[in-house]
Amino acid sequence: MARKASERRRNNIVFWSKVLLTTLLIAFFVRTFFIESYTISSRQMESSLLAGDHVFVDKTAYGIRLPMTPLSIPFTFDNIWGIKSYVSLGQLPYKRIMAKGAKQNDIVLFNNPMETNKPLDKRSLLVSRCVGLPGDTIVRHDGQYRINGREYIPSPDLVSEYLFAPSSLQEVRNVARKHAIDFNNVSQEGAELTVHLNRYEAYLLNQELEEPHRLYLSQDDRIGYSLIVPHKGMTIALTEKNRLCYQTIILEELGEKGEFKDGSLHLDSVPQQSYTFDDDYYWMLSDNSENRADSNTFGFVPFRNIIGKLRFVWYNLEKEDRSFFKAK
Repeated sequence: MARKASERRRNNIVFWSKVLLTTLLIAFFVRTFFIESYTISSRQMESSLLAGDHVFVDKTAYGIRLPMTPLSIPFTFDNIWGIKSYVSLGQLPYKRIMAKGAKQNDIVLFNNPMETNKPLDKRSLLVSRCVGLPGDTIVRHDGQYRINGREYIPSPDLVSEYLFAPSSLQEVRNVARKHAIDFNNVSQEGAELTVHLNRYEAYLLNQELEEPHRLYLSQDDRIGYSLIVPHKGMTIALTEKNRLCYQTIILEELGEKGEFKDGSLHLDSVPQQSYTFDDDYYWMLSDNSENRADSNTFGFVPFRNIIGKLRFVWYNLEKEDRSFFKAK
């Protein structure tokens, strides 16, 4: 009798071990190739996405990117309690199945393009809104964007830093209170006061404020530039004017074969007058300039760095009413 009970117990252990192993393999397969939950950890996408939002990332949206670091611990990212969770040996080449490009205004999860010391699929994760597509010409002037000659209308949720005179504080507060606008994040910057508002809130305030009291964008948000987003197969003549714009991504593509020396590109020690790009690139913008981590700070984002598209918020511990908010 005891022997039968022992055998039954052993069979149960074997059965449930198989169930657990199968479940883990299915979860690993789905998480690696199809869909994964990601937690928003910063305020860079407020107020479209809030810190603490748990979102589903569709890894099939732009084609399935195959893993490149096979020697790593499953269900972990680049480290566990500060200890590296992968081995760089045996790196696989970049490969994407059924590739298709991102679209304008997609909210995208991608690997940090600045962490070139790590394997591509083990770099830290960032979230931004896709604004510029491969081949687009982007002009920014006085905080406004034009893409291919047409005005780009950003989300009304776009948060920027606005300035106003200290003498206008009470007047601005009164109008903000009238429209139920949170006005508690005012700080001093030199001789002026600053506040972070989305574009719709700033519009409401400026509609009622007289000229001496109106809000205006900070200098950082007014800095202008003009650039072309590279696409695969695009050839550029290398000049002193565009070298700073494209140098980083050119060196990333060439690896050890290329270097910039005496202001010009050298490929296998041979000076180059032009360069043809091997990948498509995108221009990403955060919705919150206060906590910006986007192309204004790290430049172009290669297509190979893109992981997937944020589909919807499924949970937030502190804001449960946003569970079904859809990221456009």
